[in-house]
Amino acid sequence: VDHYGLWERSWDQKEPLVGERGAATGIQRWNFRQRELPGIGPGVIRFLLPITLFGNITDLGYTLPALYEDVQSMEMTEEQGEQYVMATRTLLQRAIELSRHGDAGALSVWFNTVRFRPASCFRNELVSYSGKKGGNIHLELPAVIHPQEWLPKERTLAELVRKNMHLDRKTLCFVEQTGTRDIRTRLKQAIEALAPGGNMTLVEVGVLSAGDMAPARREAWIRKSAPWMDAMLVNPKLVETGLDLVMFSDLVFYEVTTSLYVLWQSMRRVWRLGQEKDVNVRFLAYKDTMEEEILRRMGQKMKYAQLLYGKEAAGVLVESDSADDLQREIINAALEGKAFKSAGEAITGIFTT
Repeated sequence: VDHYGLWERSWDQKEPLVGERGAATGIQRWNFRQRELPGIGPGVIRFLLPITLFGNITDLGYTLPALYEDVQSMEMTEEQGEQYVMATRTLLQRAIELSRHGDAGALSVWFNTVRFRPASCFRNELVSYSGKKGGNIHLELPAVIHPQEWLPKERTLAELVRKNMHLDRKTLCFVEQTGTRDIRTRLKQAIEALAPGGNMTLVEVGVLSAGDMAPARREAWIRKSAPWMDAMLVNPKLVETGLDLVMFSDLVFYEVTTSLYVLWQSMRRVWRLGQEKDVNVRFLAYKDTMEEEILRRMGQKMKYAQLLYGKEAAGVLVESDSADDLQREIINAALEGKAFKSAGEAITGIFTT
């Protein structure tokens, strides 16, 4: 592994600690962590290339069903739009102020808030940040709808599930907010409430979480549970490699990942050998938002990677795309005054005043 593998090493410096007996040691302490990553180092490529053949499934004489991709953009509600513009203006302006004093952490707070807030504005949220240099951010974002109301994207997702049920197709929905910001319970409620139509009275929605079971058991659980499920909500990182999900034929990226590698691999869990139906992939996005900008940049990355990425080579010869890279691109664009379309006049106004 030292010669041909990949290690991830991290060092965290701690301030001088107080000794066990109460006396300050005055020694700077470092925490060191190390873990092996999947993949190979550049040094092994010279041994592999002479004996490696890169090919597609079609090169072997197999024919995969058709794959259709579509981006479905929709307008936010008036309340959503107003809060989005306010949060974008306030957080970016404050983040730029702090970054000028050497505290760049607030830029990630801005990025993640404007990226995720449109899909979670059914609840109250507090944006809080305490910087290392004394700077802080405190912004309250109240819910823009009543608990019994539904957001435009929630209605669209439920409608897609309903249509697929009529066509005897199962829907796999990828959601990014599955940790401390989990929105899957809300989406499950929306689908169960809105998807039934006509004589249909029940919609079965499954939810897969990282802590539910070991990775080795996930495929067996999905195979056993899929027959009764009409839709499943899951983070794409849980199914990006290894799993065979051909029982689903419609993919919905309710929130788009910032990693091209994760997006590419999660799509291929469904569009693979054994799939008997045409596969539909839909990306849902609110117009003039951060996620629409992410989709645009993701399309550029996908175009450039088309000649390099493949099912077998993606994790070996091609470096896995980092979510931080895309985030860094957008943050740098904002700092340079290159206001992108998603923030509209809100961001432009910051650099013109």
